[in-house]
Amino acid sequence: MQALYHWFISKHRLVAFEVRITLHELINVPLVSGNFFVKWRTKSGTATSGCTERAPIADHRVEWNASALKRLDLVIGKDGVLAPCELQLCVKQEMNQETPRNLGVLTVNLAEYAREGRVTRRYLLQESKSNSTIKLTIDMKQVAGDTRYKTPALKKNQMATSLADLSSHPRSHRFKPRNRSIYEGSTGHGPRAYSISKSASSPFLPLGNGLASAYEEPAMDIMKEIFFPSAGSTLRTSVQ
Repeated sequence: MQALYHWFISKHRLVAFEVRITLHELINVPLVSGNFFVKWRTKSGTATSGCTERAPIADHRVEWNASALKRLDLVIGKDGVLAPCELQLCVKQEMNQETPRNLGVLTVNLAEYAREGRVTRRYLLQESKSNSTIKLTIDMKQVAGDTRYKTPALKKNQMATSLADLSSHPRSHRFKPRNRSIYEGSTGHGPRAYSISKSASSPFLPLGNGLASAYEEPAMDIMKEIFFPSAGSTLRTSVQ
């Protein structure tokens, strides 16, 4: 059932999209027990809410790989820009028979992704006491309506930026060294992306005596690149 406010909007200002949202995983979770799930909702379109299955935590990581397919009607504003269409996620932890508690939330404006095709990125949880990041794929395809519209600029400050996140990503994940944003499944827009090495252990950087690992030296190079760019340090990366 369409949102009521769509009844008062001219049909030529409505743009229909088929949207597939995939919730992959949550990493850097500072907990060792419990089951986790995500509740989601949007403010327009059909099937406006849903919930993933409960999943256990292992190695500070929770995996769902759950998808939801829905049709959304976005509105072209009077300025020619798509009006906001918010996807709201709430990550919850469930322990025994206790009431689930919130671990964090995420709000994404789907209008920003209307021309991006299929995009996979990691986002920092909001309203959270941890640096947990959630991996999310947004795949939008226009199926009806006018194509003469503009999209809002992507809010890249929502994307994962911590060094702890960098050390826990696989080699295939891409890294932009200057702003430290992580892009996965890029659509080809923007600067060239680079690869960093994989860690199969703790999500924390393994720095210090007795904690040597396969990626300890690259982690130090990353820190030098970020904090001492004039020192001429180079990231050991390979162009995708």
